[in-house]
Amino acid sequence: MPTMVKKTMDHCVFPNLALAIVVFASFNLWTSHGEVDTFALVINFLNDNWVPLHISLGLFKVNETMLDNQ
Repeated sequence: MPTMVKKTMDHCVFPNLALAIVVFASFNLWTSHGEVDTFALVINFLNDNWVPLHISLGLFKVNETMLDNQ
């Protein structure tokens, strides 16, 4: 898996970001009744032709929620 991630970053992510004019990160958070909270990290950017693009860097499991601390 780490080799696949490195290849994806080297061949897809970094070359596209090198041409970016503006870059910002966003995330989506999903919660469930099954207590499995997940968020997706997305890099949004404009390329040198001002075309809006995005790259999803993956889904990550949230280990602890704010509700768990109350």
